[in-house]
Parts: sequence; C-alpha cells; structure tokens
Amino acid sequence: MEFVQAARRFNATGAIWPSTVLPPRSRALAKEGDQENWLFEIHERSCRALGWHLSGAMRRHSNPLKVVTSFVAGVCNPRHAELGALGSVWSLPESRRRHVQGAFQELANRLASVLEAGRSAGAIRSCDCLIASQLILGLVLWTPVAVCQAPPRKLLNGRRLVEGLQDLVLYGRSGGGPEAHRLSQLAHNFLVGDQGDPLQCLVSRTINRAGAEAVTAAFIASELPCSEMEANQALRRLHPVIDSCQQRALALVLELRDHAFGGSEDQRAGFAAFMCGLAEAYLRDDVQPLSPLAISSSVGPCDAVRVRWRAIWELLRQRQVEGVAKQQVRERFYDLSPIFVSAICAFLCSGLWTPSAKEAGYAAREVAALTWLGLAPPVGGA
Repeated sequence: MEFVQAARRFNATGAIWPSTVLPPRSRALAKEGDQENWLFEIHERSCRALGWHLSGAMRRHSNPLKVVTSFVAGVCNPRHAELGALGSVWSLPESRRRHVQGAFQELANRLASVLEAGRSAGAIRSCDCLIASQLILGLVLWTPVAVCQAPPRKLLNGRRLVEGLQDLVLYGRSGGGPEAHRLSQLAHNFLVGDQGDPLQCLVSRTINRAGAEAVTAAFIASELPCSEMEANQALRRLHPVIDSCQQRALALVLELRDHAFGGSEDQRAGFAAFMCGLAEAYLRDDVQPLSPLAISSSVGPCDAVRVRWRAIWELLRQRQVEGVAKQQVRERFYDLSPIFVSAICAFLCSGLWTPSAKEAGYAAREVAALTWLGLAPPVGGA
C-alpha cells in the first residue's frame, strides 16, 4: 500500500520530483540511496504490473485489437491500484536505469509482436508496430499523470477515461478517414530555427529525463561552456529558471498550433500536422521543450503558467468542436484529447523512448498517424 501511495504522489507532481516517492515522514531524514531504492521499486512494480496485464490480455483474446483494448482496460481500471509513470529514469544509477529501460523495451517488443501479427493478417492497418506499442505503453502510464494536471471536469471519471483511451488507440480522431497531408514539412518550419537559450533547452531536457533535482551547477558546467560558479549564478533560484523553460514550451506549442492550423477551414490536416510537429519537438534533443506535465514542478507559485497551458488546450478543444460540427473530426471523447496529447508528449521526452534508426521526423509522423487514424484498418481493407 505504501508503494501505491508513493506512485500516486510521484504522478501528482508531473513525475519529475523523485524525492516525492519517499514516505512523507522519512523525507527529511532520507539519504540519496533511499530515494533511488524507492523510485526503482516503483518502476519495477509498474513494469511487472504491465507485464501481468499484457499476459492476461493475450490469454483472453486472439484478436490483436481486443488484446490492446483489454490491456488498456486492465492497466487503467479505476478500481486497480495506480501505477507510477516511469519518470525520472535518468536519475537512477546507470545499472538500474538500464534495467528499467530494458524491462520497458521487453514489454514494447511483446506488444509489438501482437500488433505485427495483426498487421500481417490485415486486422491492423499498416504502421510501425514498435512505435505503436511504445506509444500505447506510454499512454497507459502517463494518462494518470495528465489527469492530475487537468482542470476538474464533471465527466473526467476513470471509466470514461478508459473508454476514451481505447477509442483513441483503435480509431484515432478521424475514425479511419483519409490520412491528412502536411505531416512531413510542418515541424521544420519552426523547429530548425533558433531554439533560444541553451540553458533553457538543457534544463528542460534534464528535468524531463531525470527530474528537477538533477539540475545542479556541477551538471550544467559539465554540459555547457561555463564555469561552475557561472552555473551557480544562473541556478541561484531554480524557480525562475523552470518558469522560463515553461514559457519557452508554451511559446513553442502556440507557434506549432499556428503553423498547423493557419487559416485553413479543414481541421483534419491541422490536427494531424499539429501532433506531428509536437511529437518531433519532444523527440529531438536539440529542441525538446519542458514536459507539459511539469507544471506543478515549480518551487514557487505557478498559477499563471497553469492558466496559460489550460488556455492553449482550450483553444485546441475549440478547434475540435469546429471539426466535429463540420464532420471532419470524430465527436466521441473529443474533450479528452488535451489529456492524451499531454500524456504522449510527456512520454516521448521521458528518456524511455527507443530511438528509431530513422530520423525523428519519421517517428513523429508515425505518432501523428496513430493519434489521427488509430490501429483499426480502414473500411474496405488495409
């Protein structure tokens, strides 16, 4: 029970404060090793639970789509204990980090084999099955974290979230309609330009993978052309640095949204392009903004930042309302899209993603295609 509570605390902080996994009474006296042990135990527990649910789904069903929906239902069932997102994995010692990454990759390979068999049989549309399997695992782990950051909503209940996640994975936002174009070029319009202050990019990437507690003057001095004294000056107060990283992430999301939707009346191309650009930004080390689920990480008040994020997601929701009215976007669960998009972005920059032999743009297009088309084959054949 103590590990369940620790996982819940960890998820509630956006999974970027490793020290939150410790029991509250022991935090003041805890040593660094205690924190590492608890975090490792939570991650191991999550991987074991994922494996158990996947094995059960594979025993119960032969249809690969039913395996996926059963797996999602089992992991995200509100009656089951909450699993800890596999965040801050780079804060673990290398041997333990590799253990967690290896366990996650083994799960991804198992699920990918199910999807590959379904693709060969025509039960799943043509896609990169390993990318799809990683994304599904990321969604089931990070959706609870995204829910913690979401504003209270009457319909934001556990059962509806499970149904919404199943629906997204199967049918995407388009319901298997024609794939939108403009996927390959969008991100480069903004992402190849000036990415701003190197300190912000480094801090964002470090927080996403190892947690805010890994942002130290010694680390910054080892990564950037500056002395430890200069790094100490920059990090004298951590909150303003994190806040600047959050502002950079907000600006990038707004810029990508404007590039994706532009003045077009066709919402279909806009949604696919927005997700493609967002995925590429979070996959690229030279661009990677702060995770959208890192809002509660600031060591000071962050209401203004939280309000701005919610305003952006509200604009995205309004786009979906327009798309539904024009029959360009599916109506089902459209209000949950910001939660799932946040979970995807947080997973992509978590340090668990296995880089493809191909470029980040390829992986981003696959991510966008899954969220837009789902796994189910189009009507009339693959």
